[in-house]
Amino acid sequence: MNFLKDKNLILIILNNLFASLGSGLIMIGVSWYLVQIDPESGGSLGWMMLVTSIITFLVSPNIGVLIDRYSRKKFFICIQAIMIALLGILTLVSLIFTFNLIILFFVYLISTIYFTLHYPLVNALVQETFKSSSYQKINSLIEIEGQAASMLSGALAAMILSPLGIKGLMFLDIALYVLAVLSLILYRYQSTIDHNNKSQEKKPRMITDLKVAWGFSEKNHMLMILFIMTLVPYAVVVLSNYLTPIYVAHKYDNTPSVFAISELSYSVGAVIVGMFSYILIKKWGEIKTITLYMLAFGLVFLGLVLINDKYLFWLCMGVVGIANAGVRIIRNTLLMKTVPKNLIGRINTLLQSFFTLIRVIMLSIFSLIMSSTTLPYIYISLSIVLIVAGIITFIKGRKIFLIYSKNTIFKDMDSNSMST
Repeated sequence: MNFLKDKNLILIILNNLFASLGSGLIMIGVSWYLVQIDPESGGSLGWMMLVTSIITFLVSPNIGVLIDRYSRKKFFICIQAIMIALLGILTLVSLIFTFNLIILFFVYLISTIYFTLHYPLVNALVQETFKSSSYQKINSLIEIEGQAASMLSGALAAMILSPLGIKGLMFLDIALYVLAVLSLILYRYQSTIDHNNKSQEKKPRMITDLKVAWGFSEKNHMLMILFIMTLVPYAVVVLSNYLTPIYVAHKYDNTPSVFAISELSYSVGAVIVGMFSYILIKKWGEIKTITLYMLAFGLVFLGLVLINDKYLFWLCMGVVGIANAGVRIIRNTLLMKTVPKNLIGRINTLLQSFFTLIRVIMLSIFSLIMSSTTLPYIYISLSIVLIVAGIITFIKGRKIFLIYSKNTIFKDMDSNSMST
């Protein structure tokens, strides 16, 4: 497969670039703005993240049903068009009235819900459009591109926030989503799933579709435990969107450039791992490689407690980028290879629900105890959680390989790539 000549691959990468860039700008802008209101505990940001997480947890399972039920391309275009309309309305309201916490909350909420939808839709489109032998390389390319977008978001946010404020970021965000929709319109899509199946029309209730996904999860419970454990690094990264601005505010005199460059360092690390992750997986196998990433992540969070040098801080954030992106590439590839095409939307968003539950629990605890005094202990606690999750991933991964190596669940996988 010649990736550079594949029009669909170029278009899905462009769509992901524009959407990731837009989401990144808004998340950085809102996070920094809210921490300035309450630099001691970041209370406004913490509670906003908690409320949006609870809402996301409630809607996630239904989102997966919609992804599997309708044309993935049409549904994706519809969602991004809704984002353009909602952001346009909120931007207009912010121009007419004083920019306040209520407007910020809704901006953060719709951006979070959209992000919950985005990657399950990208995964579903990739799985349905491309061959399984290409999943690993495509996921690596999408990760490189997505993190390059995050890197650009950090750089643009650093340049735009001071002169134009968050309103300037919102205008740019709308323009980026318009470009994302245009790239999807050109995407060649021929569904391989019967979305108009009569049996589905007779039983349109979402609960029926959710039961099917839950049945798959129960039958393959060890596989689901593996996937849930690999979501822990992602949950910690999302939580660090709350912790990092407070960490910078206390350790580095609330300097915006230190925060922006930390985001840039994270993205550079993620881009680097996307380039060589395929080589590591081929040499060590998925399970050993993903365990290594998770353990490295945990050790780095311990290091953040000890360091007081901004250059070491940026280096640590680069390692965090490497670890989280590496875990995500492997998890997405395993999902595409092990989950049926007609179920991937529901299974993906079911996992997102578990991810959101983990995030809600962490945010509930840390929002209550957050202060400059407790911050080091929070980093230590997260480090322990990451290391334990890495150990469970290794143990469950070995068992899954032993059980399913001769079964159909890994029939598309190279046995060398799963060896441990």
